[in-house]
Amino acid sequence: MYLIHACNNTLKKMGLRALLQGSIDIDLHEAGSMEELRLAANKRKIDVIFGEFNYPGAFTKDSISAIKEAFPDVKILLMAKATHHDAVVELLKLGVDGYISTECEEDEIISAIYLLTKGERFFCKEVINVMFQKSVHPEVKEESSGCILSSREQEIVSLIAIGNTNKDIAKTLNLSVHTIHTHRRNITKKLRVNSISGIVMYAINTGLIAHPKSAL
Repeated sequence: MYLIHACNNTLKKMGLRALLQGSIDIDLHEAGSMEELRLAANKRKIDVIFGEFNYPGAFTKDSISAIKEAFPDVKILLMAKATHHDAVVELLKLGVDGYISTECEEDEIISAIYLLTKGERFFCKEVINVMFQKSVHPEVKEESSGCILSSREQEIVSLIAIGNTNKDIAKTLNLSVHTIHTHRRNITKKLRVNSISGIVMYAINTGLIAHPKSAL
């Protein structure tokens, strides 16, 4: 696994190095700028970029957008000091794949990194609780509700929201991958979303994900 720590703070870089010291399958590199990220990407395919948000010299919304544009397949894991519902939703819309707080335990941080490499998403417990306290989804129109999707589509949405791929869902529902792809295309059209994060938020807001611990 090729992990880039987007950070220019010496102590924080040392901290992540120490945390991942025993993870022999993680190849950790550091980058303090977009130029350094590009140089790292030229060496080999980046799996995960880990960085902080809302700190001096940390990620901004613009830099997240720039990274997603330059490296669309790379997973982004953010750490933020405070968790606020609207901020989490906005970052999801930008394409952030994982969101943890500075209060997370070491094992949560390591779990987040590994899950993102498997194509799953990760929100720490604190972030999930914030999401469930206020169910407002700006990416889906107000008139959108659970009833606009068929029962099969709702089932697929719930499976997408907990990190299943089209292949996983096809196996679970005993359907072809092509059928799942068609359902998924119809779902995004009905919900007027264009990202997995939009589907995840719809599942949260309509109760298709019943419990925070099973949500993500």
